[in-house]
Amino acid sequence: MIFYIHGLNASANSEKLKKLQAFFKEETVAGLEYDSKALDNYDKVFHHLRAQIDSFKPSNPLLLIGTSLGGYWSSQLSNYYQCKKVLLNPCLFPSKMMAYKINQEQTIYETGETYIFTQKMLDALSKKEKNLYKEKTLVFLEMG
Repeated sequence: MIFYIHGLNASANSEKLKKLQAFFKEETVAGLEYDSKALDNYDKVFHHLRAQIDSFKPSNPLLLIGTSLGGYWSSQLSNYYQCKKVLLNPCLFPSKMMAYKINQEQTIYETGETYIFTQKMLDALSKKEKNLYKEKTLVFLEMG
């Protein structure tokens, strides 16, 4: 079973998910959702993503694919489930890669809803960076 995790302010209902489903025709590919506005509560987001995976009761090996901040969540979850992950232009270290977003207005792409990215959100994500990338990881980076 393959799970796709979207980036900040995106949703699983994306072109990337549709392309993954078309490419992996023989596999079940499901998109996972998290609320970008709730990032100040790491445990809530992590447990919500886990509950979505567990609801499928996957019996075969899992593969997690994450884009941007979804790469961060894929890494967190792959450590929990001891499964493989593929990261697409990942946000590996929010403490370094997202600091510029503090106090900036963010827009949820699908709904147009806005919120302010806070220091508390960055702190919650940053606390879980240590030892995150201890397993082999396949990473794809776009240049340009």
